[in-house]
Amino acid sequence: MGAINITYKKYMPFNAICLMLQGARNGFVLYWIVSMISGAAMAGGGYGKGFALQGSWRQNVISGMTEIYTEGLFSVKYDGGAWQVASRFKKNNVEMEVIAFSTNGTEVMQFTYMHGHTNIRSLPARVFSAPLPVDGRGTCIDVIWYVYASIKYLNESTNNMLCPNYDILVHPMIALDYKLPCLVARTGKDPDFVKEIIFINSGHAVSYDQERKEIIRYPLIYPYNAGYHDAKISVLSYTNIGGVSYPFVSMFEHYKPSPTGKSTNDLRAVRTAMLTLHNATTSSDALIELVPVVTNPLAVIDFRLLQSEGVKRPVAMVTVEGKWPSKEDSKQKAAKKNPEGFKARVSFAYIALLSILIVNIMMLRYKWKK
Repeated sequence: MGAINITYKKYMPFNAICLMLQGARNGFVLYWIVSMISGAAMAGGGYGKGFALQGSWRQNVISGMTEIYTEGLFSVKYDGGAWQVASRFKKNNVEMEVIAFSTNGTEVMQFTYMHGHTNIRSLPARVFSAPLPVDGRGTCIDVIWYVYASIKYLNESTNNMLCPNYDILVHPMIALDYKLPCLVARTGKDPDFVKEIIFINSGHAVSYDQERKEIIRYPLIYPYNAGYHDAKISVLSYTNIGGVSYPFVSMFEHYKPSPTGKSTNDLRAVRTAMLTLHNATTSSDALIELVPVVTNPLAVIDFRLLQSEGVKRPVAMVTVEGKWPSKEDSKQKAAKKNPEGFKARVSFAYIALLSILIVNIMMLRYKWKK
């Protein structure tokens, strides 16, 4: 299977000019253009210095009349486009840590570790082809990644079409293909962190067809069918550590149309988050340790072949001696698929059916004799 198809249902063109004029009222467009020009010198100049940092996060998720507040700690390691992002928090009195990492910027391994849990140490890890982590709604890992670890991704996204990994719809199967137009402003320094990203919804509600492997878009009602600002990441302040200007306080806001909205400005926040940097270290070493050490066997669900090789279901693997499975390992596992086991299952089914048939024949003969 190749790239995911994106199907538009009664597509209505997106009025990008109106939204840019709308943003111009606060001077953002001019600011964005200047930032793009100043950041042009960074193009082709590598993917930034290596660094390691720690901080804290807190967020509110609004669901109907319920507001859920969570907070936690985070860490980021970055080196030349490879990265690791971890978020630690408490859920139901269990301390959980979500870790996502990529050694090449094109494939992500992501898993959840439960500290102090007596029965379950970790949930199955997921491996998928994408440049960024997913499922950040409860962990803030999506926002943390965009603020601190998206340098390579943004450098290579020349058309400013970015994946809204904060969206609950985004999962391993579509993280590579589902993108929104964005307005992006960056620092133009090394590392070239973001200043602001505005994700623009083009006026559609989105769903995913599991059977057809398609992203389906449906036009929203007026006035939101003209498009609106879906989410915004803003760095509110920076701090200089070791000669590097790091994002110090950052803000994330995710919006949805208001049921009674009269214009595209009538939006309601469904999630807000704030990150605060505590400390950072700039590293000139060849490589910061990015790959987590796995001491116990860990179940791994590999989506990579499902996305690119046409395999019908994810490949289940297990880490061996702390080694994360490669794509070649998954190919070998998928190629085997235990043909002998399949034959044994067929033989067992055949014997079972034959036994049922013999019993029925014997019962019929018994009735005839009577």
